[in-house]
Amino acid sequence: MRTLRIWSALWALSLGLLALPTLPTVVALGSAGIFGAAYMALTGLLILWGVADMADDATAGVRACFLALGAGQAIATPMAGVVADVWSLPAAFALAATGSLAQLVIAPAAERAGTSPPPLLHAEAS
Repeated sequence: MRTLRIWSALWALSLGLLALPTLPTVVALGSAGIFGAAYMALTGLLILWGVADMADDATAGVRACFLALGAGQAIATPMAGVVADVWSLPAAFALAATGSLAQLVIAPAAERAGTSPPPLLHAEAS
């Protein structure tokens, strides 16, 4: 869960930086790099958890992960566009960063409730 929290925080930071009213180019480029790294890391975690959760059919876990990612992108992208049109682009990034921070609240609560993703590094002996 620590890895999830770290990458979720970096993801939210990258989005939050773009919500600032003025931003030096180097900071915007750094934000893009952080976002890309966080996206790859979080996607990798989702795939690993999907495979671990559906151990009997690992490909189903990968398919479920990519379906969820695709659905999220298909829904969130137009929503972000509407927010940017109605309010502003920084408002869209601020809203995305705020929504992303929810992961930092939800994950520990899920962990306490016992519904967190399965551990990734526990190999079962055959």
